[in-house]
Amino acid sequence: MRRTNWQFLIVVPFLLLGCKANDFDLSEGCVVLAQADSGLFSNGPNDNHVINNVQIDGDCMFIEFSAGGCSGDSWAVELYGSEATTFSEPPQRSIRLSLLDAEECEAWISKSVSFDISDFKVAGGDVLLNLQGYEDLILYPN
Repeated sequence: MRRTNWQFLIVVPFLLLGCKANDFDLSEGCVVLAQADSGLFSNGPNDNHVINNVQIDGDCMFIEFSAGGCSGDSWAVELYGSEATTFSEPPQRSIRLSLLDAEECEAWISKSVSFDISDFKVAGGDVLLNLQGYEDLILYPN
């Protein structure tokens, strides 16, 4: 699926300006179970997308992202994390939103997905989540 770079340069700033931390419906709870699996983290589907906003509420992570497609209804979306963490304080775990997008349309679609991230916990305390494609580290309190 071919996308031109100018589309990202024009659309992304408008999407980012419109997102606020309270844009998520926190009542929906966690819908998809995230997995700490280094194999899937490295080799799972990785179609183009842009992460617009992230929020954690308890063991749920809400991610709003955008990608090209027709409706987004057929997208397969998962959240994978590396099994390894850094030895920093607090430790860090790398995570990645995995998107399989077989839609051939040129529309730019935004979607929100919630993940149960309890598999990303570390013994003894908080962990910083380093979500690929997202500018900030995300504190996941234990």
